[in-house]
Amino acid sequence: MFQWVKELLDIRYEYSERKKRLREVPCKSCETLKIALERANYEREQLLNNLLKPNVVPERLVAPTPSSSPIGRRHIPWPVKQQQLELEDKERAKAVRDFQENLKHEQELKAKITSRTSIPVTSTEINTNPQIEELEKEMGIN
Repeated sequence: MFQWVKELLDIRYEYSERKKRLREVPCKSCETLKIALERANYEREQLLNNLLKPNVVPERLVAPTPSSSPIGRRHIPWPVKQQQLELEDKERAKAVRDFQENLKHEQELKAKITSRTSIPVTSTEINTNPQIEELEKEMGIN
């Protein structure tokens, strides 16, 4: 007679057990969303804290103070300008000369290296050692 009550209680018990299991093991997407929400809230909090602080300007944003040295004149006499231009031309010419000398030196080295490796060696040019020849005969190498 009270069997239907027992079935009802069993169904309720199973339902509550399922609910507990679902609460214990959240899905991966839920965990990902929770982490993203925590990160966004933290960043928002940091931004608000920075905005609400008193006006403190970071050192890298502070403009440099003008120096006490006087500003030079804009007009440069022609002889002085001519000397500057001549010095610059001499420095450029020296740099070009040095570069060409280095280039020539590198080309000479490359030529020496390729000439050493490209010379064919004939068997008549090889100086053979009599001891080596005896060992080759013993081992059966021609």
